[in-house]
Amino acid sequence: QGLSDPNLTQEQKDKLAFVIEARDYAEHNVGLNVNTSYRTFVNLDGQTLAWNLSVSRADAIEPYVWNLPVVGPISYLGFFDYNELVAERDRLRSSGYDTFNYELDAFSTLGLLPDPVASALLKRSLDSLAETVIHELTHNTVWAANDVVYSESLASFIGKTAGLEFLANKFGSDSQIVVQANNAYEDEDRINAFLLQMVAELQAIYAEPISREEKLARREPI
Repeated sequence: QGLSDPNLTQEQKDKLAFVIEARDYAEHNVGLNVNTSYRTFVNLDGQTLAWNLSVSRADAIEPYVWNLPVVGPISYLGFFDYNELVAERDRLRSSGYDTFNYELDAFSTLGLLPDPVASALLKRSLDSLAETVIHELTHNTVWAANDVVYSESLASFIGKTAGLEFLANKFGSDSQIVVQANNAYEDEDRINAFLLQMVAELQAIYAEPISREEKLARREPI
């Protein structure tokens, strides 16, 4: 029903049609479990779909883990109510944790519910849309309940790889959008290499037999 929504711009309608193409490609060419996902549309009228909260010890690279039914232990928690996120964030901050929260424009209920396409998702570029749709549908298909790192890494790999394949199939392997997507992934690899180096420096400090206060002071320059 989104394609006929008079409140959507033509660009939003074009992107919604593109999402449907990416969904169908994921189902028929990649073999992902689409089920009832991305078959309905919800217009949020500029509002945020949801928020995620990630938490870690301040003196170690060690995530705070929530244990959820079906999903299992998970190192991030989603909220539809921002005030509930703030309450949980402030509770953990007061206990000495570092916190980070960010907006979501898509998520997966692991195929249990009919996840809609939200209007917030349509702000993404086409290459990001393709990756995101396939990423979330990978969660529908494979979810290791006791290993969220594996589950997210797998979805990221399939989202990027199959997303590029879909773009090349639709626009051509030498098209500007495929070049743009490859360049973005190369930039991401460079950033990740930098972050891994920073993590190694921090872990060296955290492993030293010094007080928590000293660790927190020595991490600041890094």
